[in-house]
Amino acid sequence: MSIGLLGNAADVVPELVRRARAGGIRPDLVTDQTSAHDLSTATCRPAGRSSSGAPRRPTSRNTRGLREAAAKSCAVHVRAMLAFKAMGVPTVDYGNNIRQVAFDQGVKDAFDFPGFVPAYIRPLFCRGKGPFRWVALSATRRTSAGPMRR
Repeated sequence: MSIGLLGNAADVVPELVRRARAGGIRPDLVTDQTSAHDLSTATCRPAGRSSSGAPRRPTSRNTRGLREAAAKSCAVHVRAMLAFKAMGVPTVDYGNNIRQVAFDQGVKDAFDFPGFVPAYIRPLFCRGKGPFRWVALSATRRTSAGPMRR
């Protein structure tokens, strides 16, 4: 079962770790969906700020502070993910730079859990299985029709 939650992972994941340590539920897998490629955008909000508490479009006046606060929040999020890993919960990064941001913030073990593709998808590819996508760069009917015949 998958459960959706609107919240800030830097606030929510440490709380889930606290509850798991106190005997609460432990997830079957921990990953993230934090967009950490560009911390100056409104998609990566600092801890303590809800979707209504952060500017939609950062301005030059608040970009630096937003970026710094978001980077610190990424570190908090990754530390919580590492805590789940220490509990034996499989933990993966979804390939969005959060581990590097956390590492840059001083989380020296930020890369102690793998990315999703190396951990789960690459082994499937090695066996000839997996979620394949077909892209025909030539944009001709002949090249596009090839995969559809199989």
